[in-house]
Amino acid sequence: MPASLVKRLNAAAVKALNAPAVKTRLEQNGAIVMANSPEQFDTTLKEDFATATKVASELTAKGVKFE
Repeated sequence: MPASLVKRLNAAAVKALNAPAVKTRLEQNGAIVMANSPEQFDTTLKEDFATATKVASELTAKGVKFE
């Protein structure tokens, strides 16, 4: 993903996560709010995408269909 896009997405996510109403609501639902650097955000996006891809592949191999 282009660094400029990661930086823009990260800035928007940090702004949203630091909004008092959003942060409070997430914490009430058990989330741990972490607003991190663009580099950490990029790493998290890559790891989450890899995990989702692996899970989808494993489920597809077991006959689960995604529509």
